Amino acid sequence: MSQVQFSSPGSGPLDLRLIDFWRWFNSDLVSNTARGILAELLVGSTLGCADGVRQEWAAWDLKTPTAVTVEVKSAAYIQTWHQDRLSTISFDIAPKQAWNPETDEWSAQKRRHAIQGLCLGQPGALDHQFIRWRTSIDSAR
Repeated sequence: MSQVQFSSPGSGPLDLRLIDFWRWFNSDLVSNTARGILAELLVGSTLGCADGVRQEWAAWDLKTPTAVTVEVKSAAYIQTWHQDRLSTISFDIAPKQAWNPETDEWSAQKRRHAIQGLCLGQPGALDHQFIRWRTSIDSAR
């Protein structure tokens, strides 16, 4: 892994490592952003396609070694904000238009990925702690 140096004008190098940023930014696995990315890692690891660097704006979440595209959805019963009851779980897997980050254009047709990976965070004994994840990988065709 390459080294990253952080500095601040006037005070020079900061005593920070990249791992410090990752801990600070994504340590709450209950947050919607981190949960979705973790779900992609879980599904990608199951399918053998979680190597390399995650592509933020690709028209798919994962691509298998045989070029099959995968859409990953995540949900959880508990959230980072106050709740009076557990969240209702639903997954929207309807076909969607794809956005191309290289052209800044939307596809003319709605697409459906060949595989849907669905992840559900199961609540733990303490607030904001997951004990386990349930992952389901289904053919969308």
